Amino acid sequence: MASKHQYITSLYEHTLRKITASPDAWMEFLRSACRNYKCRFDEQALIYAQRPDATAVLEIEKWNRQFGRWVNRGAKGIAVFDDGHLGSRRLRHYFDVSDTHESRTSRPVQLWSAEPEHEPDIIESLQNLFGDLYDSTLFESSLISAASSATAHNITDYLDELLQLRDGSALEGMDSFNLEVRYRSFVANSVAYMVLARCGIDPAGHIDADSFINITDFNTTETVNTLGLATSDISEMVLRDIAATVINLQKSEQIQNRTFAISEKPVHSEPTIQNAERGERNGTDIQDGGRIPHTESIAGAGAGNDAREIRTHEAAVSQRPQESDVPEPENDGQTDSASGRSRADGNVEDGTSDIADGESGGRDGETEIGRPDEMGGADERHQGISGGNDTGRTDILIAELPTVSQQMALLEEAEEIKPSASSILQQIIDEVLTSGGNEIDSALRIAAYFKKDKGIDNNAAFLRNEYGMGGKGFIFDGNKVSIWFNGDGIYIAMGNTVRSEDAALVTWNESAQRVRKLLDLGRFMSQSELNKVDPGEHTDLAEALWYIHQDRSDGVEFSFLDDGVFKGGFPGSTERMAVMMAAPEQRRAIRQGLRELLATDSQEASLFRFRSAYQKLPYLLVTLADLEHEQLEFTSDVSVTATAPRPKFITQDEVETLMHRGSGVEKGKFRIYSFFLNASRGR
Repeated sequence: MASKHQYITSLYEHTLRKITASPDAWMEFLRSACRNYKCRFDEQALIYAQRPDATAVLEIEKWNRQFGRWVNRGAKGIAVFDDGHLGSRRLRHYFDVSDTHESRTSRPVQLWSAEPEHEPDIIESLQNLFGDLYDSTLFESSLISAASSATAHNITDYLDELLQLRDGSALEGMDSFNLEVRYRSFVANSVAYMVLARCGIDPAGHIDADSFINITDFNTTETVNTLGLATSDISEMVLRDIAATVINLQKSEQIQNRTFAISEKPVHSEPTIQNAERGERNGTDIQDGGRIPHTESIAGAGAGNDAREIRTHEAAVSQRPQESDVPEPENDGQTDSASGRSRADGNVEDGTSDIADGESGGRDGETEIGRPDEMGGADERHQGISGGNDTGRTDILIAELPTVSQQMALLEEAEEIKPSASSILQQIIDEVLTSGGNEIDSALRIAAYFKKDKGIDNNAAFLRNEYGMGGKGFIFDGNKVSIWFNGDGIYIAMGNTVRSEDAALVTWNESAQRVRKLLDLGRFMSQSELNKVDPGEHTDLAEALWYIHQDRSDGVEFSFLDDGVFKGGFPGSTERMAVMMAAPEQRRAIRQGLRELLATDSQEASLFRFRSAYQKLPYLLVTLADLEHEQLEFTSDVSVTATAPRPKFITQDEVETLMHRGSGVEKGKFRIYSFFLNASRGR
């Protein structure tokens, strides 16, 4: 099964072929890209492929933190490449404003628009930035002039990239002079097209399809990236300056409107009410790509961007119509353009007035979170802290961990666990689940059991038993996260204890569903660890059989096994038996021999000296029977790698529970209490 990253890579390459297939296709892409001009080119292409009508995209934590908005239940994220981690193949996800709804702490989402009264100030600002514009008679011609000047100032770095990367493309045979002329024209026209569209002007009246007639010459991933990077970066520079001008003007208008009428009445009279519309038109920079500095300088616009670093592909993109190997994305038809109105119509449609799904929903879609019982009760005792038994196991790198105040979400999955009322991230829940219980090799045993495909209820029961009762603490991004598991499920909370109003309870059924999902997605453990699952289970079976053999009563023989198997002691014997457990025929013989042994006399006292040996038999027989059936095969996503163990700490819950148990000395709790009682009295 292809990984999500592989799918998005294929989708990206498919989209590059699509948007350069014709001038109309390129212009349609530019109309979509201008609405999210702060995104990188590769992000703009993937937004266009998945949500061409997106008007304002942000990652989920920014919707939460900056605007106090919740992402709608079931909303599908827009997957883009996360290139912030060298050597990693990761994705991150954006959500459009229409995928969110308000909460009690929401702040307005207002997209700036260039109004007629702003035009003189915009022209003046562009002249200050780029110098005298060759045509500033009209607002439209000023924007086109600014695009041309910005391109002239910043094209050199991108042109050098194109000259190095044109091999294998239709541009390969073109001399450098003509290539430069064509490239400059393409970039300048593309930048002007985006700027006009974002400012509410229909570009079709100024830049027609003939301006992009040779778009099909950019027919490799590298050359399309070079064209797209230059267009995206330079248009962002121009639009950032326009946005700053408009927002400053709107703030000035708001300040002027914040006045009180001077009352001629005595001071005890009613004051004039302040303007209730304060802040209504305040513009918001929705997406900050963090790529180009604010437009105080035009130097180095292309710094840090390399067409070879963004989805490069050695093979040329075919010029003939291609049978797509990538499913066409939904809503792949005509887009609702940001510049859908002509200048006479006034404002550009920016999508903030009709918020989809729950405009006033407040906390709609959140899950009520149970609180953990108080520690120390009769049903809350530790079976043992066992906090350090699995320190040798490496943790699993699933995705970059954001800050702890963000909304808990697995961005690309609608089936995610959603304790929204808490501040627990899906990333934290996933890492808790992938770490397993407190016993060594717990995660391997979990994967081995889930391979048997025994259903959610059985999987949940297995997890409950595997985790038992206890706790542990992890440090995520410098923040402590406490975990406590008992018969209810897994409690997770930020800080030293789970006894918090914000603690999230992930039930065992939810845990079982999530673990299975992570295994199916290839995100539960790395491939190197998955390769240990079967050998680990065979070793567990061998050790169980060895202990049963050692604890058998006098005169009880394991005639179905050669006595030589048990010679040499532990671990030599178990290593030999583990090899037998891996062989289906020998495994069946062992199972049949144990069943016949039980049939002769099922009284445990006559078979084994210790009850513990008899209790191991059900596990051994059931597991041997399960291995007779076809097992599920899980493979790891190539982006999931083993990393150094995550830092840990002992939680307050573990400390208190340990202290509550007292010591191993007789009447230990009384002795401790007596000591502190006397110490408090000064004795």
